[in-house]
Amino acid sequence: MIKRLLVVPCLFIVACVSQPAQFRPTRRVLPPSTGTKTLPGTVVKNPPHMVPTPSAPPAATEVAAENNLIKEAHQKELSKEIMKEVAKEPIAPPAQFVEEVPDLLSLIKNPRVPRTKILEAINRETNLASIDKALEQPATEAQVQVYRPLLYYKGAQVAQKNRRLDLAMQYYRALTSQYPQLPVAAKANAEIALLQAAQEVDSKVIGAILPLTGKNANIGQHALNAIRLGLGLNKPNSNLRLAIFDSQSSAELAVEGVEKLVRDDKAIAIIGGLSSKEALAAAQKADLLSVPFIGLSQKAGLTTVGDYVFRNSLTAEMQVDRLVQYAFEKLGAKRFAVLYPNDAYGVEFANIYWDHVLARGGQMTAAQIYNPKENDFTTAIQKMVGTYYIEGRQEEYDQRVKDIALEKKGKLDKNKDKKVKPKNTRIHEVQENVLPPIVDFDVLFIPDTGKSLGQVMAFMKVNDVLHTTYLGTNIWNSPDLVKRAGTQTNQVYFVDALDMNDASIRQTPFFLEYTAAYNEEPALIEMQVFESAKILRDLLSSGSSSREAVASRLRILGRVPGVNGELRMSNSRELERPLQILSLETGLVKKVD
Repeated sequence: MIKRLLVVPCLFIVACVSQPAQFRPTRRVLPPSTGTKTLPGTVVKNPPHMVPTPSAPPAATEVAAENNLIKEAHQKELSKEIMKEVAKEPIAPPAQFVEEVPDLLSLIKNPRVPRTKILEAINRETNLASIDKALEQPATEAQVQVYRPLLYYKGAQVAQKNRRLDLAMQYYRALTSQYPQLPVAAKANAEIALLQAAQEVDSKVIGAILPLTGKNANIGQHALNAIRLGLGLNKPNSNLRLAIFDSQSSAELAVEGVEKLVRDDKAIAIIGGLSSKEALAAAQKADLLSVPFIGLSQKAGLTTVGDYVFRNSLTAEMQVDRLVQYAFEKLGAKRFAVLYPNDAYGVEFANIYWDHVLARGGQMTAAQIYNPKENDFTTAIQKMVGTYYIEGRQEEYDQRVKDIALEKKGKLDKNKDKKVKPKNTRIHEVQENVLPPIVDFDVLFIPDTGKSLGQVMAFMKVNDVLHTTYLGTNIWNSPDLVKRAGTQTNQVYFVDALDMNDASIRQTPFFLEYTAAYNEEPALIEMQVFESAKILRDLLSSGSSSREAVASRLRILGRVPGVNGELRMSNSRELERPLQILSLETGLVKKVD
């Protein structure tokens, strides 16, 4: 039975008698959820393997025996489930989650394992030896035979991932010849045609997959403008062509876009994937077809899809690394806290922040989650500073209540003697803030919007936390931050790749050219898209004329000039750039490092 990893939510910083609890778990903050606060995670650890050749197709008598064993009704029912699994393109799991699974054949033969679990296991399988072992079973093994169509299809995909295209063709053709009546056979025929078409390449064509209609059309159009400039299409001597596909912000259409750009336009490389789902889907298909793909999304683990996938984006890893470095080296922080929304963005940043703090020898003293729709942060803040659970500080609480009662009595007696009407002061109210907050952190990271920061600041003040140093991501770099938090006395630091208050950035060739061409200033996404297109243009002009050549050159790209600084292609095929630390001071955003 496949085990699942459950991450249990923790209520950090439970108040104690003398000091707050110190937490030193190896890891994990709460995962995002819908309605609940835990999510299971199931992934597979795949050992190294040698790529085998598939077994020979069975003889005609064996095929007939198989067809008799597979009941028609069962076959139709299973084919629907198989098509659902076929729609899931393979992707390597994130390295931090590890899970062992039984041998695939043993799993298939086990009558206690539900069919859905077997289908999931086949879809996750990346070992051709395991797939072949199941395919080699005799026709009398009815439990195995019903899964042969999906095993053939999965074997073909794994072979493609290993750049064994001839082997992939063998699997696909075995499937189409033995099970021509199944829907999965039609899918296999389409893949065969696509693989054959992918052998032709036009070294003058770059593909772009962008949302040009729908809710993200405005962003997509700006990105398209930047690609045109990066490829030099506005110049009279340009010899490149841009093939465009409108993804409409759909992951399914993004996959169709890759297929169309490869099959019809013969694109040598593709740029696109502004949203996480689009980027992941397009990257998986492009890598399967051995087409260089430069993604534009912050999606975690995008380049782990395969060695034909690259990225130019300001990722969570990059931002947190720079932010924590600054907190350690320039702010002298040793104790760290995080207050984060229970959504994909907040959880991803919180986990990465946690890792980077521990990696540098820092101490995580508080981590508190909140509903992303929350407007009242009282409970979250009280839990974080040890004033919510009074049981842990009962003696201190009781003494404080007595002191406040005596203070109240003294004030009342004094006012009675002076015939002064008592003011509605704190000691005359229900004492919510009886216990003083325990602020045992030097900096507080909030991976949320400037609006949320402003709300948190207000509620921190209400809860007697008057001075805090806040850390944030690049989404704070907006006029909204000044509006929401500009009048506060706290220290606010965040990270970004672009400081629009820096006049020199507006004098760069890209900014001048973009502004002249489109009568508006570009933002960070346009800058990244322009750089990606410019890099491809330079590679093609220097003689790279095949997809493998382009991918190879990208992997060893090293350092190249970017719009506002040097870019470097990392070993994980991420384009890295210098990041700036910005601060909110007296209502103005300023660069501080």
